[in-house]
Amino acid sequence: MNMLSEKIRNRASKLLHRNENEWLGGTRTQKIAKFINRLTDGADQRRREKAFVGGSPKAEAAVHALNETGYHIDPNLDTSEVVKVAKALVASRQDLIDEGRETKPFLINVYKPGQDNFQHRLLVDFALQSNVLDVASEYCKFVPLLTAVKVLVSLPPPGGMAQARSSQLFHLDNADLPFQHCKLFINVDDVSPKNGPFTFLSAPDSDKISAAINYGQRGIDYRVKDEVVEQLIGTDRSIAISGPAGRSVFIDTSRCFHLGSRVEEQRRVVIMYQFTSACQARLHKPVSFARFWRDGMSSAQKMALGKQ
Repeated sequence: MNMLSEKIRNRASKLLHRNENEWLGGTRTQKIAKFINRLTDGADQRRREKAFVGGSPKAEAAVHALNETGYHIDPNLDTSEVVKVAKALVASRQDLIDEGRETKPFLINVYKPGQDNFQHRLLVDFALQSNVLDVASEYCKFVPLLTAVKVLVSLPPPGGMAQARSSQLFHLDNADLPFQHCKLFINVDDVSPKNGPFTFLSAPDSDKISAAINYGQRGIDYRVKDEVVEQLIGTDRSIAISGPAGRSVFIDTSRCFHLGSRVEEQRRVVIMYQFTSACQARLHKPVSFARFWRDGMSSAQKMALGKQ
């Protein structure tokens, strides 16, 4: 894509997705973006669908749970090494944490996509392991594109946790459509309820809420307040990924309402990976990880990085 077309796309993206897709409604906005992206990236997506083989025994349990409930908490995924890498990255980027503390203290990303160092490469490599990439592929039924890698630091607000806002409220993500969107969250530190754990609802519970409030339609808030959720499905239905460092969850956040970063004390650090189709439901182009490709990688790993 040349510089001019990229500028036009970014400007169109800001217009189409303004006010968190509430201008036209999330559902209509996603369909428009998906249609446009199919015109430009449809051939790549068809290539991914054709390359998908399936049948990975490692992914079977995870994909069954994802299909039924929208998430899978994986007790067997070995995250010990990538957690060490993330801890080292956080320790080395206090400058970004100090900067973010002044602007958006509840969600500071210390992974900068434009950089290419040893820590960044190790973080990307983890997403390409078969026990991660196979789950995303089997769930989506194509070789997905890695579109986000983040190490997120959440701090308590200076005046205390007075009122939840932004991603601290329940919402569905709009990067892609259901069953074409898979994320993996990994706790980097031990997380207690007061550290603001990643919290979500199952896909069936989320479906009930969406239907009841016409979520995604024009004029409907993108964020859903706690009292609305409790009124519709009752209390104690949310699932929090608290517990030891390394605990992880695969989740389709376009199917499962979720929130996080309601930090009351200390901090919360998580790694987040996102896989989508090549034709996302957002107009702006995702971050490219193609530069992390190297000789010896499989064709699926190459496709996941977006290497042509």
